[in-house]
Parts: sequence; C-alpha cells; structure tokens
Amino acid sequence: MKLNGLFSPVSLVCWRVIGVFLIFSTFLFGRLPTSFFLKENFIQAKINYWQTRVGESAVVFFQKLSLDQTEEITMLKQENNLLKQQLKTQKLNQESTIISHAYRLVSNNQEKQYSPGAMVVSNGVLLGFVTKSSQYALKINLLEDTQDKVIMVVTESGAKGLVRGDGENVILSDVAHQVKLQTGEKIFTAGQIEVAPDLFIGFVDQFIHSPTDLAQKARVKKPLVFQDLQSVEIF
Repeated sequence: MKLNGLFSPVSLVCWRVIGVFLIFSTFLFGRLPTSFFLKENFIQAKINYWQTRVGESAVVFFQKLSLDQTEEITMLKQENNLLKQQLKTQKLNQESTIISHAYRLVSNNQEKQYSPGAMVVSNGVLLGFVTKSSQYALKINLLEDTQDKVIMVVTESGAKGLVRGDGENVILSDVAHQVKLQTGEKIFTAGQIEVAPDLFIGFVDQFIHSPTDLAQKARVKKPLVFQDLQSVEIF
C-alpha cells in the first residue's frame, strides 16, 4: 500500500526533524513557549534566554571581583599599618654613647644634624631633649633641667597634667583638685608636637602643697638615673 499525505516518506522524515528540533529546543530553553511555532516568539525566547544567562554570569563575575578587591584592600591596609609601626619605632633611632654625665654630652654616631627638641630615651623612658647638635656630639637637657619645656602627661588612672623641670626635680602640676591623684601612679606622655605618646616619665612621688595653688602639684620619681646609664637613644 502506498503512503500519501501525512504518512508519506517525505512527511515522516520532516516529522522526525521537527521532533529532534523540539527535543533540542526543550533542552535548550527548559520549556517550550506557548506559541513556539511563531518565528518572532522563537527568536525572542532565544534572545531572552541568552540575556538571562549572560546577566547571571555578569553578576557572579562582578560579585567575585568585588570580593577579591575587598580582600586585597584589607591586606594592603594591614601591611600599611605594619609599615607605619616599623617606621615609627625606627625613626631617627640612634643609640648614642654618653660622653659626659656632668656636661650632658652624648656621641653623635651618625654625624647627623639634629634639631633642638629631639627626644632622649632609654628603654621607653623619656629622659630629656637635645638642645645643641654638632658633628660628633649632642648636648642634652634632662627633664629636671628643662624649665621651659612643658610636657603634657596622663597618669595610669587617667589624671591629666603637665610636667616640667625646676632645675633640680621633675614636677607634675596642673592636675585638677577634683581628680584623685595617688602616690606611686605611673606617668606617661600624652602626645604633642615633638613628643611621642606613651613614653614613661616616672611615678607620682611627693605632693607639694601651697595655699595659692589652684591645682594639685607633686614631685616625680624618675625610674632611671642618667648617671647610671652608658648610652641613650635619640629620636
């Protein structure tokens, strides 16, 4: 019997092609459009599909890029802070031998011209400041000598005041009366121009009372004796 019409050999081949095409389209789009056989709908569905795929890929890409950049910035900040700390501790860190205790002279090992006000430190304790600089030696003033150098300080309990020398002793002054200041409290630099913060100065020792004083005043006990040292650091 000869097959004609829809069941002719040519028609069967066409139906097979259409079937394969439908299976492929279903796999590609996940579902068939309602009006799949309309050329315009098929093209639009294909465009929408690839736009969606490209959009999702772009979002994932930029999210990953943003995360990578955030991690990189965080690492750079950490490295920057570490370098700052290293530079802070190494800045002008010259160890100088004491030439004369009586004349307050120390060696200038780097033969560098230091400006007046450079800090003289030993083991984290602020001893004084450079007053004169020559090629081979530095003249320094200790805190008790420095009557014209006022240093802002804070005690371990949070009391704020000023430290200066009177020619013989280191004096803590300008501490408000309402603040409870105790003997033995540690005193540290508060930080100001040319004076780094958190340097140890000494202990609250003996209170000085005067009827005319508007604030508390006390002598400071130094933790180190300059005459016992062999070298100091210049910052």
